[in-house]
Amino acid sequence: MFEGLFQPMHLIMIFGVALLAAISTALLMGLAWGCAASSTGNGDRPAGGGGSPGIGEAGNDAQLLQPEGSVGDADGSLSKEQINKVVRAHIAGVKYCYEKELQHKAGLSGGVDIFWVIQPDGAVSKSSVKSTTLSDAAVEGCILRQVKQWQFPKAPGQTIVGRYPFIFKGGT
Repeated sequence: MFEGLFQPMHLIMIFGVALLAAISTALLMGLAWGCAASSTGNGDRPAGGGGSPGIGEAGNDAQLLQPEGSVGDADGSLSKEQINKVVRAHIAGVKYCYEKELQHKAGLSGGVDIFWVIQPDGAVSKSSVKSTTLSDAAVEGCILRQVKQWQFPKAPGQTIVGRYPFIFKGGT
């Protein structure tokens, strides 16, 4: 009854159909959920989260400008390159914090310098706003919650990021 069914060409066709079905299902579920990643439980989307209409979508002119060599002050076991790599991996979450408020405050722009402490296990134990020209508690609090969730490489000792600038420019 099943003779010839499991020949190489049939297996490739069966695998292809199964793969196509899985991809189609994933795409449909992504559209149904607004392509949003799971929530962090505190109302802030993790890095990479899409979400609310207008936030993180193509055509949004809001910008997060990162100065060259971004780490302003860092002291400890991790290099500036290691710190920048983790920040770049999570920058969508920081941008989301800003874009969420930009929808309600069209002229919102400015900079926020963030301070944080990275423990030897890579966890962020403390984060705070060092200085701000943005002056928006909602954006600043959201960024601090994002930073506290980041995981850095393990290191022999603690690393203090004394100042990391995030500069935001609203859309036109």
